[in-house]
Amino acid sequence: MKNFKSKLALTLSCALFVFVFTANGQDGSAVKHKYAEFGIRFMPTFSSLKIKSSAGDNLDGEVTLGFGMGAFLGFNFTEHVGVQGEIIYSSITQKAKTKNDLEQKIVLRYVNIPLLLSLNTGKSKMINLNLVLGPQIGFNTSSRLTQTGNNIGTEPQPVLS
Repeated sequence: MKNFKSKLALTLSCALFVFVFTANGQDGSAVKHKYAEFGIRFMPTFSSLKIKSSAGDNLDGEVTLGFGMGAFLGFNFTEHVGVQGEIIYSSITQKAKTKNDLEQKIVLRYVNIPLLLSLNTGKSKMINLNLVLGPQIGFNTSSRLTQTGNNIGTEPQPVLS
């Protein structure tokens, strides 16, 4: 539990760091309604996967902390409408324990590339409600299953559902 609290504190402190750059006009004033945004993000993720053995038994999993990071580039056409493209790297980890004390760890890593339409209540307002929607393409960059315990080789293999 102590390790989890340390990871959570580090993740929350890093999650507060978001950098956004707004392009300005030559005279230093903001370009009216048309401007670009660039930003980077660090995103904590909490994951819980449903894991079943090949025999159909449910394995006891636990919620684990992972991370995601990415960059985005946006362009606003008006005060209320824009587009935004992103590249996001995500790492998802899940641990599970079988009835016979065999511990299994699954690590999944993805790169997602969404292209989003951005609708908001006004970019120049102090409080701005922003809704983004659109398609995304994702690639599994790696996946790994490791097992530890006394019964390696005798347990049914997990199946993700």
